[in-house]
Amino acid sequence: MKFFILIALLLSLYSCSELLFGKDDTLTMTRTDYTSNQLKIDGYYYLKDSASYQRVSLATFFYRNGVLQDIGGASESLEKYDAYISSIVGDFKGEKKGIVGVFIIQDKNISFEKLELTQPYKAYTYTGTIINDTTFHITESYRMLHGKKTEITSENSTYYYHKFSPKPDSTNLYVK
Repeated sequence: MKFFILIALLLSLYSCSELLFGKDDTLTMTRTDYTSNQLKIDGYYYLKDSASYQRVSLATFFYRNGVLQDIGGASESLEKYDAYISSIVGDFKGEKKGIVGVFIIQDKNISFEKLELTQPYKAYTYTGTIINDTTFHITESYRMLHGKKTEITSENSTYYYHKFSPKPDSTNLYVK
């Protein structure tokens, strides 16, 4: 009997997570089709570990429909990272809130907004410049609250392109 009471209590707490943790942010950027060619999108963009420049992490896929999708994890080489992504690509069915976002590219500028894996989910915008069609540099991140930039942070992240196929499907429950 105690077990059932504990389960009922846990389910009640889970269903009231908004009361416990607060309300999840919604994305403030509007999804816009990407019809240009400033960046290649037939693969993913990744970060290199700043200490070794060998370890790779955070695959970000960009799609023609203006959606982006992040896949976490890290590996010692691109080959091993590709194998990791290939092994989990079927798991990405757009049901996970913290891996999707939207992006906009205008001239040599890139901005993307995504939900971060926090409780509650917080939407952060990242802005920077495109260096060439395979590299971009993020210089700032911030959170939009009530139409104002908050939590402004200087960034220094360079993303590098790596061709990859098949990409996960961009269909998801959170970006329309």
